[in-house]
Amino acid sequence: MAILPLRVLVLEYHPLQRSVALNMAEQLGCQEVFVAADGI
Repeated sequence: MAILPLRVLVLEYHPLQRSVALNMAEQLGCQEVFVAADGI
């Protein structure tokens, strides 16, 4: 059975919180992390 890559979408306005979320996703083994440019 193949394991699909883990993909995460980060929707965070505050730069510090966004950085924390990106680091957490990386530590959890996510291969693809997408960051939304804005909430509009």
